[in-house]
Amino acid sequence: DDFLQLLINADVESLGPSRRKLSESEILAQSVLFFSVGYETSSQLLTYCAYCLALNPASQDALHRELQEWSLLRQQQKKKNATVSADDSGASSDSDSDLVDIDIESPTEEDTCSSSQQQQPAFDYEALLQLPYLQAVVDETLRLYNPVLRMERRASEDFVLGDTGITVPKGMIIGIPVWALHHCEEFFPEPTEFRPERFLPENREAITPSTYLPFGQGPRDCIGRRFSLLETKLALAEILLRFRFVPSPDTKVPLQFVPTGRPLLGPRDVIVGVERREPEAE
Repeated sequence: DDFLQLLINADVESLGPSRRKLSESEILAQSVLFFSVGYETSSQLLTYCAYCLALNPASQDALHRELQEWSLLRQQQKKKNATVSADDSGASSDSDSDLVDIDIESPTEEDTCSSSQQQQPAFDYEALLQLPYLQAVVDETLRLYNPVLRMERRASEDFVLGDTGITVPKGMIIGIPVWALHHCEEFFPEPTEFRPERFLPENREAITPSTYLPFGQGPRDCIGRRFSLLETKLALAEILLRFRFVPSPDTKVPLQFVPTGRPLLGPRDVIVGVERREPEAE
């Protein structure tokens, strides 16, 4: 069920007689596009997340609390499972007459550090789905600094725009100003402010449909959307458990952008400081 296999399986029988099979060149092109949009834009998104969190420590603290609470919960669950497993092992032994004494060397400092790192639970796919503030931080970062300034779509048929009397003819290319929509005060009050709370589950319904388009919308939305979000959230969660982002003397406010020759937002540079977090007290 991976991405490449889905493309290979997209044959006439699975799609219906009115659809044609993808050629080998089309499959190759889609695969290259998948990784290019998944990696290049994800690296930009992660950079913008670090910048926004460095300038908004309250939001960063709220996100760290969510990650830390989940981490502690996961550790407790692992300990509980280990205890149950140990009890089951003990119950299965009739006696301890076959036990043999062995010498155990004291752990070295290197072993202790390695063990401490292994105890830190990794964030898996299911865990990332249960972290609403992490998702909200990524969503708000995409609203403020969406890598794509605008997107274009070609009309597949004549289309009348509501009761305006305006007809979009078949074949016309329509430009959607993503940056302008995301920074419009009518849709996002105080649009220049970093407010992840806009995208929390209880507030998300207040967002006007089709005004938030970081990956497009509909059947032709970004092919690398899920891949990009997954790797960004995973990297951000793992980093913030151990480090914090802080402004540095070289951090520019606001950011400066340069033309990239494509509809992508290119910053001149993004510089923030990184500090190691102190271990949480037991």
